[in-house]
Amino acid sequence: MTAVLERATDADLLTLLERDYRRQLRWYPKPWRTAHGDALIGTLLDEADDTDRFTMEPGEWRHFAAAGLEARLDRFAPRRVRDAAATVLLSAGVGIALTTFVVESWAPWSTGEDGRIRAFGPFFDAGPVLTALWIVALLSALVGRWSIGRVALLVSVLAAVLLHPLEALLAPPQFVSLDPRVLTLSATAALITVLGTPRTRTPLVAAAVGWAGLAAVAHAFELLTAIDSTGSPTGFLLGDPARTSWTVALALAVAAVFALARFALPAAALLLSVVPLAAGLEATFIAFDWAEPIAGEVLVALPVVLGVIVLVVTSHRATASGGRVRGHAVAPERRRRSGRAVGVAVPIVILGGTAGALTASGLDWTHPVGMSWSDYWRTTATGPLPDFAHHPDATLTYALPHGGSCTIRVAITDTSSGPRPDRAAADTARAALAEGAADGTLLDRERLRAAIKDNPSRQNTWRNFWGVDIRYGAGTGNYNPDVEYFEAVDATLRSEVLQSVERAGASPEDVDYTSVQRCRGEQR
Repeated sequence: MTAVLERATDADLLTLLERDYRRQLRWYPKPWRTAHGDALIGTLLDEADDTDRFTMEPGEWRHFAAAGLEARLDRFAPRRVRDAAATVLLSAGVGIALTTFVVESWAPWSTGEDGRIRAFGPFFDAGPVLTALWIVALLSALVGRWSIGRVALLVSVLAAVLLHPLEALLAPPQFVSLDPRVLTLSATAALITVLGTPRTRTPLVAAAVGWAGLAAVAHAFELLTAIDSTGSPTGFLLGDPARTSWTVALALAVAAVFALARFALPAAALLLSVVPLAAGLEATFIAFDWAEPIAGEVLVALPVVLGVIVLVVTSHRATASGGRVRGHAVAPERRRRSGRAVGVAVPIVILGGTAGALTASGLDWTHPVGMSWSDYWRTTATGPLPDFAHHPDATLTYALPHGGSCTIRVAITDTSSGPRPDRAAADTARAALAEGAADGTLLDRERLRAAIKDNPSRQNTWRNFWGVDIRYGAGTGNYNPDVEYFEAVDATLRSEVLQSVERAGASPEDVDYTSVQRCRGEQR
């Protein structure tokens, strides 16, 4: 009687254990549970019965979670695809991080003439932090301790997310963060890398050196085409979305060719590897409105998203050698559907990627070589202040239409050659600016509207490095309310200075008006 009760109790306990195991199966996708769940539960219960165990082992749920999430990832991109992409991105991430550190964060050749400040110890920014984490990840992969590498890359993602907001909390303000586009590139590459395990350890170092060389060449080319070649342009890898867009479009086209040729593994790996570059490009559009609002973002994001989803899922079906996936035969009809999926994806990827590249290839499509508004903004509304701005004759702060704010600093210099009593023009101009700023009439709405009206779009041109005059303003494809307002403020103050001098009976030639503006917040 006792034996029967014991057997019944054991059966009940095993039933409870089976219930616990089936709960853990929820980590797996439903198709996997349907195909393999019962077999896995049976094996686990047999092992438990043989060892007289009626509860899950400590930490066993972690194995279920890891394996279940792995199975879910396999539905998007098989392990071989993720491992290949991780190998590419780890070497690329290290090479790019090293180059960024040398040419931007450290720049030992910089004499400070470009106005940059070493705000992070002996470095210009916090680039060494990300570089060190990427190197730790590489060394971990080389010695076979990839779990440490995963932790290092996840920490780098956290650092990339926190650096920019942390910068705003520092007092006094210190520009220690890297360019948001570079942070986006680093974080996205790290996230994709941790999903796989880098293989071919020996070539990893050589590949990292190769990527570093390519990044260095990209930086050198950017220096040659920069407006101000005295400094290292921030975010050089993504500084020109025209070149970046064509790179993404080319990578998508190559991936499509690989897929058509049934080289599914390199096709999917290439697609995953280009995602960080596309993410950085998307960040460029969002942050700087390179192209027409929304159009550039959609034209780049749509082909990338659709291409990755369709082609990677297709490659998942095609990567099984001999027409088998996980030991189960793949039906011929599924293969035909996969082929049709590739046929649909290829034109979307190529045409969409090319359209995105064309959208970003310049400010004005009437000019084959353009320069971005972000470049113009960087050279007029950001950067170090000139000497006169530290002791200006007038300072005013105003809001931009899209929410940003700017501060304009004005210096009035007396250029007359007469005796002191005849050199009162500058004092008159200073008094007029002070009075207008005090009573709020200096930048009233009517004055600004008049300044905007007197500055027709046909006169708004900006000559880029190549000597091409880029038209911008109302009536062109490069209209921007922030730009319009930014220029109207300066024109209004200049006009007030000249008119006050004339009202005092002096010549406008007796004063020299100099101004500089610096802006914060969102500038479109």
